[in-house]
Amino acid sequence: MLTFSAAHNTGGLGVSLYLIHIYVSPLKRALQAFWLAGTLGMLYIMATQVRTAQCVLQGSSGFLIQSCLRILEGTLCLET
Repeated sequence: MLTFSAAHNTGGLGVSLYLIHIYVSPLKRALQAFWLAGTLGMLYIMATQVRTAQCVLQGSSGFLIQSCLRILEGTLCLET
């Protein structure tokens, strides 16, 4: 679900940045470069941090907070 949402939102923003008409070309190119950098970063995180994302997304908000703290401490989360 998260992967679909991220892909959908990123794709929509990319199409918008492609189709939008901005009079200042360097500004449009900069926005497109930032979008590309963010998209590549998101893909890298999704490819390398799958276990972390699964730990954070499972369970209740209390577990979510505990998982985030464990991630920050470097211990990730308990096996399920």
